Amino acid sequence: MSIYDSEPPSGLFLSIKDSNNQVAIRLFGEPITYMKENEFDGKKTVDKKFATLCLYRNPKTKESEVKVYEFGWSIQKQLRNLYLDEDWGDPNKSEYDVTIKREGEGLKTKYFPDAKAPKASQ
Repeated sequence: MSIYDSEPPSGLFLSIKDSNNQVAIRLFGEPITYMKENEFDGKKTVDKKFATLCLYRNPKTKESEVKVYEFGWSIQKQLRNLYLDEDWGDPNKSEYDVTIKREGEGLKTKYFPDAKAPKASQ
């Protein structure tokens, strides 16, 4: 059996839905771009996706964990706006977290990234 035959271990990917619909993360590196096949209500689509490593700050345990954050074009576009904003700049080179809020369900789900200045103790 090859490592390629198995699914990734649970907990490897960041889930906003399982995190009270809001997460605070620190992004690491440029996102990779790939195409992913999805099925929703019996319809198959192929969508452009992005993924990057992030440091997830768990509000329950106060621990930080490295996760893979997978996201679509709408979040990439908003993260790009932060990158281009001279007050924030590149989230990979700057000292700020990004809070991502999730609202809605299914095809009506929307995500709202927002930059957060680091606390003095971080």
